[in-house]
Amino acid sequence: MWIDSAQLNMEVMGEGAAVLMAHGAGGEAGLWRELAARLAPHARAAALDLSGHGKSPRRAHAHTLDTYVRDILAAVDALGGPVVLAGHSMGGALAMCIALEHPDAVRGLVLAATGARLRVLPALIQQFESPDPAAAVSMMSGAAFAPGAPPALVQEYAESLMRADPGVVVQDFRICDSFDIMPRLGQIRVPCLILCGDKDNLTPFKYSAYLHENIPGSELAQLPGCGHMLMLEAPCECADRILGFVRSLG
Repeated sequence: MWIDSAQLNMEVMGEGAAVLMAHGAGGEAGLWRELAARLAPHARAAALDLSGHGKSPRRAHAHTLDTYVRDILAAVDALGGPVVLAGHSMGGALAMCIALEHPDAVRGLVLAATGARLRVLPALIQQFESPDPAAAVSMMSGAAFAPGAPPALVQEYAESLMRADPGVVVQDFRICDSFDIMPRLGQIRVPCLILCGDKDNLTPFKYSAYLHENIPGSELAQLPGCGHMLMLEAPCECADRILGFVRSLG
């Protein structure tokens, strides 16, 4: 689906309750494809390319958190109303902002491998700012998976990062690095499912535990043997958890 009014690409499959998926820093809609295929027999699975990612063009101005919030709200409108919003890493940060500022846009949140405060290693930002970001891609893809992850999955993610615009990735990292919503978590009033891997080195379990402790009524599920890229490492279990959550909303 092409959202003409916002110049955004969104991959949509299936029918039923809408689950809108927002990727993380340097990501793209395709990273959700296998998970979306498992959701599609039971829900309308929609994966968005944020501005400057995947098939969505880069904005003329610098990308900010508000840029991406507007992208997601445009996708919600295109899907016809409130959605279950699933956000991975930076996408989870965006999801929490929308729940706070635009609660009517969401029926529930799925917060995957994210946190209330996100910090990025300065060395990683510097690597992506270099003329050849290959070392940064290797560093990030290597850290994003649990030990022993299938090499094909790691390679798939590395290739996705290599397709990304390095300037956009740097902007994404700066958005993450300045993100801090810790004082406001208690104001989130929509149902919330928190997913995390027990081998996640980028957003470790304590991040998800903090979300669970501070978001009223939230549910926490830890996925064994998974790192940061839950939707690639455990698409079946993620889909089952998300569908169970969607059904619980009625």
